[in-house]
Amino acid sequence: MHTPLVSCAQFVDRLVALVTEAVVVHGDGRSVRGRKELKQDFLKGFAAFSIEPSFWGILGGSATILFFALFLAFVAYSLLRFSFRKTK
Repeated sequence: MHTPLVSCAQFVDRLVALVTEAVVVHGDGRSVRGRKELKQDFLKGFAAFSIEPSFWGILGGSATILFFALFLAFVAYSLLRFSFRKTK
């Protein structure tokens, strides 16, 4: 199992340390005022999502995978095309 270099709480502490004063209004009308509420809001938000790195995430996500798939398809097409070419 992967052990994160920085825990979620440490990450949130570092993130909140960059803020002097904050007022956040969410799309659903909830508001967050001050660093303490912002920290709790971040912790709640990060708890809702997994931010663990994965093998494919390290590669750069779906765009990179699509690029490699198209590149390999092009290479396969080129090899097949030239392998069946008639010689003069």
